[in-house]
Amino acid sequence: MAVALFAANNSFGRIIAGITQQMDYLERLGIEAIWLSPFYPSPLVDGGYDVADNCDVDPRLGSLDDFDDMVAAAHARGIKVIVDIVPNHSSNQHPWFKAALAARPGSPERARYIFRDGRGEHGELPPTNWNANFGGPAWTRVADGQWYLHMFTPEQPDFDWSCPEVHAFFCDVLTFWSDQGNGLAKDLDRDDLDRWHLAEGDDMVDDGTHPLWDRNEVHEIYREWRRAMPCRKSRRRATTRFRSTGSYATGRLMTRTVNSASAARGRPFCLSWRFRARHTCIRVRSSAFLRWLMSS
Repeated sequence: MAVALFAANNSFGRIIAGITQQMDYLERLGIEAIWLSPFYPSPLVDGGYDVADNCDVDPRLGSLDDFDDMVAAAHARGIKVIVDIVPNHSSNQHPWFKAALAARPGSPERARYIFRDGRGEHGELPPTNWNANFGGPAWTRVADGQWYLHMFTPEQPDFDWSCPEVHAFFCDVLTFWSDQGNGLAKDLDRDDLDRWHLAEGDDMVDDGTHPLWDRNEVHEIYREWRRAMPCRKSRRRATTRFRSTGSYATGRLMTRTVNSASAARGRPFCLSWRFRARHTCIRVRSSAFLRWLMSS
């Protein structure tokens, strides 16, 4: 549906309020859920997936109060609200990354992201030969000579999920949005990194040994999130009923993700999976799965 439909008072600074104004119309259409792509403050290098503040609304779209009102209006009509969480990376304008750039190599601030020394006599070569998913090198060098990893654009530095502070931060983020209404795990401490590809390719494996994708550790991250997000009424009127994750995944990872969620006594589900074959990528959207998700 065109975004102009939702502009409140012809102001694109109040798109979220515009959704609230059109809630009766959405109900008449039989809409069962509203799925918001990232709406956080962002430089918009990658359509909002470069998040500068994980716990606020971009002022070009509205405010936290607008978000609260929208969720309340949706729930009053039996419409669910699904929001995107972006856990792989932040914007390079995020306060954490700015602090990392200002800090020294080996500092706690840098530990939140994936910084590495370069190769070559003076560290002038990137740590690996990887290309980013959006093209170009996957490493960018900073002023003191270290390099940071970005699986997408240079403006989207990857978090280091081996850092406990990153785990705690995202538990806080999930709790925050509850109160408002997969390539996370990586193994870079090995000698064969150059034989793998950062972007999707023929080297994808389903035994958890790829250094970047489908690693076994990601399931504990999902269990951790589920423990942080029990079904409950929030103090800001939204109701947390389920968690969903979208991912590029092998069939093995999909099965393990669903099982790991069940082990945590929750039922998150991947709305949209890409099943990898050797030369084919098939996007699956099942209406039956969506109905199951919406009933969870």
